[in-house]
Order: sequence, then structure tokens, then C-alpha cells
Amino acid sequence: MKSHIDELRLKRIHIPSSADEQRHDDLDLVFYCYLSSSDQPCAMSFEGRRLKPSFKLRFQSEERRKAYIDSWTDGRQKEVDIKIRQQKERAEFKTTLTVGSIVSTSWGWEQTNVEFYEITKVKTAKKVCLREIQKKLTNASGYSSMADKVLPVPGAYLADDNEFEKIVSIGNRINISSCQTATPWNGKPQYCSWYG
Repeated sequence: MKSHIDELRLKRIHIPSSADEQRHDDLDLVFYCYLSSSDQPCAMSFEGRRLKPSFKLRFQSEERRKAYIDSWTDGRQKEVDIKIRQQKERAEFKTTLTVGSIVSTSWGWEQTNVEFYEITKVKTAKKVCLREIQKKLTNASGYSSMADKVLPVPGAYLADDNEFEKIVSIGNRINISSCQTATPWNGKPQYCSWYG
């Protein structure tokens, strides 16, 4: 990981010239330790490309300052480890969706919209083609005249809907739009509601 510590030092605010620098280039993290005007131990930290400190504190003793810095470093290490693991999982992910798989969306503010899509092609390990399919009411009991449960009708494509291509992410999630995320259909009727 390339460190930005050197190039940013002059841009970062209020670093005392007498401060002792403690670098952690692998974490893109740096601490500056110094004494206040009343000789109390102080420290500030910068992470990544931030120009403002993540913290700037005064401590009652050197031991407390060291313990705080050690704890902060451990926390940053955990963040970096999680990020690396997530990047690896994304890189290694391969969809398990196949032609004929059905995914569904459930979204809305004052009503619950549900759509079903059928996978028509699997182009790569992370890319599929799909089309929206029709749904049918189940006439489930206990719902008002403006709510019911619906089931997909496999192969019954909407007449005005063309096949489109989408990227598949971990969990076989597909972002259909900014408010619609499709996930593998669980095989059960889905609740939906409407107005009018």
C-alpha cells in the first residue's frame, strides 16, 4: 500500500514541529506524539488522505497515551483486515444463478411493489441476462382489497420487457435500479400492496 504520509504532512493542520512521528504505512496511519505547553502527553492521528486529525487528545500519562494509540492501531488493523477480506470475497465470487433461476424484488414507500425476473443467460461468473416475468395473485386470506401475495409465472415474460444484462454481486444480489435489488426467490408467495 503506497503511503501518502510524506506528501500530506505539510498540508495537515497543527502538527507540532517537535512531534515524534509513529508511522504504520501498511495501515495508511500515522500518529504524532508531543508534549503540551504544560508538559502533558498529547497525540494526534491521521488516516488515509484525511487532512484533519482522526483524533487530537491530551493524556494524563505516557502509559495512557501508549495504550490509546495501541488500541487505535488494533482497531485500524481490524478495519483493514475486513476490507481485504471483502475485496477477496468479491474477487472470488461466482454466481450460482442458472438459466431459469428466478429472482425477486420487494420495494416501495407507501405500498409494497414486487417484481419477478427470470435468468435467461449466464454470461460470465458475475454477469447474467434476465427478463421480467408476470406474477399471479394467490388470493391469500386476511388481506384487504389492496393487498395480497403473489407468485411468479416462469416463462411468461412481460410483452414490453426486453432482456437486459446485469452484474451479480455477493449473495446473488442484482441491482435492478437505484431502489430495486433482486435476490433469489425463496419459493414462497411474496406480499405486495397497491392503491386503487
